[in-house]
Amino acid sequence: MANVKQADFDIPKNSKLTLYSLQLMDIMKKTDFQNDFNNFVDHLFLDCCAYVKNHLNSEEPVIKLVFIAKQAEYERIEKQSNYYSHQREKPKGQTLGFAMTSNLENVIYLNFEPLTRLMLKNLQTFVFNLAALYIHEILHCYYRSIKDEQETLDLTYKLLGNFLGMSLPKEMTPKASDFYTEDNLFR
Repeated sequence: MANVKQADFDIPKNSKLTLYSLQLMDIMKKTDFQNDFNNFVDHLFLDCCAYVKNHLNSEEPVIKLVFIAKQAEYERIEKQSNYYSHQREKPKGQTLGFAMTSNLENVIYLNFEPLTRLMLKNLQTFVFNLAALYIHEILHCYYRSIKDEQETLDLTYKLLGNFLGMSLPKEMTPKASDFYTEDNLFR
């Protein structure tokens, strides 16, 4: 999934987005927050997995989550993974994550450097985008190449709004052509 989504919309005070953001804010106030932060991002991932599994009413695939801290390392792994996978879309720019899927194991790689910069600016935007990224890549693990990128994006933002307990404006759902070159989009 490419780029970061930013928009203005009302966030209910009792939404999961608000609750997760407040939880993260408390963690970030600590001087030694690394362990708690790691637990937070793992917990959010597991919550997203459980939500997608329940929504799809399907057996959950085995998914391994890998955070890549440095941009150069992420780009190296992403490039190397393209040699071993069938990638239908070619990103227009920097990506935040991708999934390598197989019958045995699915691995989601996250580009954590741009997400960290985002976290330093706004915790709610960070939580929103991390949950969107998780759900999007989890859906790729479920569907592999059955759904095209636009179908996956549509379902991602439908599930994301429900998961976070808020109504997302229709224009929040990105178009695959915003992220990928037209000649490489699978139709």
